[in-house]
Amino acid sequence: MPLINQPWSRVRTPVPIPQNLGSGNELLAMTDEHFAELVRSNLMPREDQPGGRQRWTQLWALLLADGDLAERTFDALEDFLDATEAALEVGLDEAEERRARKFQQVCGQAWKRLQRVDDDRPLAWAGKAADGFNPVGRKVVAKLVSAIAQHRSAAIRSGRTIAEDDRYLWGVLEAVQLDPRQYHFRDRTSREDS
Repeated sequence: MPLINQPWSRVRTPVPIPQNLGSGNELLAMTDEHFAELVRSNLMPREDQPGGRQRWTQLWALLLADGDLAERTFDALEDFLDATEAALEVGLDEAEERRARKFQQVCGQAWKRLQRVDDDRPLAWAGKAADGFNPVGRKVVAKLVSAIAQHRSAAIRSGRTIAEDDRYLWGVLEAVQLDPRQYHFRDRTSREDS
C-alpha cells in the first residue's frame, strides 16, 4: 500500500518545513507517512510564504547532505512514482492524467537534486573545502566524514542518550569545515528561474 493515496493530487494543506532544520532530528523522528507528506508538500518551493524559497533550499540541502534523510527521501519518491505509474496503467481521466504526468516530472527533478550528478569525486559536495586534498586524500577523508555522519544519524535515530564523546566526534566535522549538514544545495534551474 502506498504511503500516500494518489500522491499526484493537489496538496490542499501543505506540511510546513520545520523551523529547526539544523540537525535533522525532527525529520528523522517523523513517521514515514508524515515525512512523505512533507516531501510531497515541498517538491517545489512555496513562493506564497515568506522566505519560502530559502526554507525550501535549506530543506533540500539537509535532505541531500544527510545519508539517512537522502535514502528516506528516495524511498518516498520511489513510492510516489510507483503509485503514479500504477494509476496511469489502470487509467485516469484526462485532467488527472495530465496532473499525474506533471507530478512524475516534478518527482524526477527532486530525484536529480538528490543524486549529486555534477561531480562524483569524493567530497565534491564540500566545494573549496576539499580542494586542498589530493585524490587519495579526498577518498580517505570522504570515508571518514561519511562514517562520522552515518554514526551521528544512527545515534540520533536510535533515541539513546547522546554521549559527550559522540558530540565531540560530530563536532570535529564542523571544526574542519566538512560537516555535510553545513553545505547548502543550490538548485541551478530554480535559481535561473528566479
